[in-house]
Amino acid sequence: MTVVDQLSFSKNALNQYAQKIGNLIDSEVANEESFYADFRDLLKDFFKTDEFEIIIVPKSEETSDKPDFIVYMDNIPIIHIEGKNPYDPVDKWLLADTSNRLFDQVYRFRGRELNYIPVIITDFIHIWVIDKDSPNSKDSDHQVKTKLKLIDDSQSTWKAISGIKQKFESMLNYESMLNYVCEDIVLSISKVSSMIPLLV
Repeated sequence: MTVVDQLSFSKNALNQYAQKIGNLIDSEVANEESFYADFRDLLKDFFKTDEFEIIIVPKSEETSDKPDFIVYMDNIPIIHIEGKNPYDPVDKWLLADTSNRLFDQVYRFRGRELNYIPVIITDFIHIWVIDKDSPNSKDSDHQVKTKLKLIDDSQSTWKAISGIKQKFESMLNYESMLNYVCEDIVLSISKVSSMIPLLV
């Protein structure tokens, strides 16, 4: 079994996440950083093996050029995640003709030293996966490979999704999305890591 095969959510992870995020939104006093710990815990539930670490990057002048979350595997960054407030106009902000901070952030995260680390945007209700194979240019829109809704916010209660089949499909979609983002990198790191004892 490869490391990628072990990446999955536990049974109630998405519903527990939805309830916590919903409670924060309902409080009407939460800011962007209020959602970080619960989102990190959701990622930890998925990347549950010892090889992975999820870091919330502290906000400071020294880290202003870094995303809000970095997922590491064996101390190598494999995913950059930028958080925004729930219901921020992320789709609009990813367009090249809008002068805004998020467009520039995604450009920097994707293009810095040609690192090609995949980028995800979240407002903690939705996930936008930036197409890792599309060109990175200040003159063109950032291409979204997948946009997923994590939380059903259409009812009076907050939940991941209603119905057993839909809940299962939602979890599979989210897992597939995370696998798309990191599979190549994870497999490459795993191969290198497995070779190191043979080279020593």
